[in-house]
Order: sequence, then structure tokens, then C-alpha cells
Amino acid sequence: MMAVILVFSLQITVACTSDKPSADAQEAITTDDEKRMPRRKIERLDSKTFIELSIDLMREETKWRGEWANYMQDKRKQYYESFGLTEKQFSEFAERNSTDLQRFLRENPRYSQEYAEAMYPHDGP
Repeated sequence: MMAVILVFSLQITVACTSDKPSADAQEAITTDDEKRMPRRKIERLDSKTFIELSIDLMREETKWRGEWANYMQDKRKQYYESFGLTEKQFSEFAERNSTDLQRFLRENPRYSQEYAEAMYPHDGP
């Protein structure tokens, strides 16, 4: 299975780095205005459609990551504001007081454990 993925990745890389795209590849090249693949039921999945769908998915995921980053930034801002703080105030406190924070965690194993679990959550048993 790994060999199949490796061969497929290699083929994609070679096709993408070729100086002269094939006629089929030329057809798939789009302008900025045409980047989004029209949403329709795919009756038959073939190589061309698979590649077009893969490209579209990667572009959509890039957009989603940007939207997610903005969403998380807004949520963090709201979180700090709910305590009457800014993220900058919180971060600067940690920078100025790192020694005291480390000492507190050493002296309070329960908080140290909870802090570690919150920082590195694990799913499952």
C-alpha cells in the first residue's frame, strides 16, 4: 500500500513539475476566478476528476484553515476579555514571571499535573 502511495505521489510530482503540460493538463488549468470546482454529483470518478477534486479540496482546506484561525483568534480575544485582560497582558505576565510560575508548579503537583494534561490532552484510554 505504501508503495502505491509513493508511486502515485511521484507521478503527481513529475506531472506538476513538467515544463510542458499535456493537453489534458492544459484543460484543467484555471484562472483565479475559476478556481472553485462546480458542485455537482460525480457520476464516474476518473483520473481527471480525481485530480480536479483533489486540487479543489486542497484549496478549500487552505481557506478553511484561514477561517478557523480567524475564528480561534476571536474566541481567544473573547476569553481574555471575559476576565478583563488582553492576551498581551497574559503573555507578558508569563514572560516576566516564568521563574515564579515554574516554582509554583513544582510546589503544587496537583496544578502541575492538571497543567500538563491541559497542555497535552490525549484521546482514548
